Amino acid sequence: MWALVTGFLDVIAAIRLRREITGEFWLVLAGLLSIGFGALLMARPGAGALAILWLIATYAILFGVILVALAVKARGFARRIETAVGGSAQSAHDDAMVRPTMR
Repeated sequence: MWALVTGFLDVIAAIRLRREITGEFWLVLAGLLSIGFGALLMARPGAGALAILWLIATYAILFGVILVALAVKARGFARRIETAVGGSAQSAHDDAMVRPTMR
C-alpha cells in the first residue's frame, strides 16, 4: 500500500513541479515504478517470502538509481542558481561570519 501512495505522490509532485524543474521525467518514472511495484504486491499476495525479497531488492535498486539521476539533475539546477546569484552560498556565509580574535 505504501508503494502505491508514494508512487501517486511522486507523480503528482512531478506534475506540479514541471514548470519549476527540468528532468521531472525521473520523478514520474520513480512514481510509476512505485505504483507498479505496489500493484504487483497487491495482485500476488500469496507469493513466497523469497519472491517478495527479490521484488523489494529489485525495486530498491531501481528506485535508488532513479533518485541518484534526479539528484544529479537537482545539483545542476542548484549550480545554475548559484551562478545566477553570483557566487557560492558558502563564501557569502564565510563573509558574514565574525571571526574571534586571539588574545
